[in-house]
Amino acid sequence: MRFNPSVVQAVNVTEGPFLKSFGSTYPYWEINNIEGYVQIYVTQLPPRTTTYGNGTLFTIQFKGIGEGECNITLEESELAAWADESKWVVITSVMVPHSA
Repeated sequence: MRFNPSVVQAVNVTEGPFLKSFGSTYPYWEINNIEGYVQIYVTQLPPRTTTYGNGTLFTIQFKGIGEGECNITLEESELAAWADESKWVVITSVMVPHSA
């Protein structure tokens, strides 16, 4: 997710309930208010189960710090399936529709 860091800053990321409802998860995020981005990964921990439906994966809280308008742009949102539990190799991925 990208934003104009002279207008807003990301202050917090909270994992939502959707993926956790299928088992344990490992969330990771990086907030960079200098370059203006938040990068988020959330994955199920083994044993993984079939995941389906809709819901909230995460919520990002922003605060205004300057005057002006700011587009908040979601980029490269995808779901991925891993080859096995021992390595992080994507065998298939699907772009995910999203809203801001």
